[in-house]
Amino acid sequence: MLANRRRSEHRRDRLAERLAVEVGELLVHPTDAVPDQLWVRAALAALDDVEREVLTLSAWEGLTPTEIATVLQIPAVTVRTRLHRARARLRVQLEMMSDERSTSGEGAACLGRARIGKVGNLRFPR
Repeated sequence: MLANRRRSEHRRDRLAERLAVEVGELLVHPTDAVPDQLWVRAALAALDDVEREVLTLSAWEGLTPTEIATVLQIPAVTVRTRLHRARARLRVQLEMMSDERSTSGEGAACLGRARIGKVGNLRFPR
């Protein structure tokens, strides 16, 4: 019985170590995302109110253009046009800011994410 118990404890300890390593690889430390969040907020702040509102309703609230049109009481076609333009302007802002960051030595890795339309948890389809 003692031998079985030792083997069980040993297996449990190895499993706990393996899980700790795997979880550590999967989880991102919250402070790692802060520079990207500040970067996206600065780019959003450079947009006008209408563009920012349409983007936040789409990206953060997860609303479709039809739902956004209902909320804003405007035609869905208008929302799609505004959303397209807002995404394009945000992409330009992010690329300009990433160029500034890469020349100043801050976060050159973010440049690639801006070009594919993804920053952090936000996705802006082209």
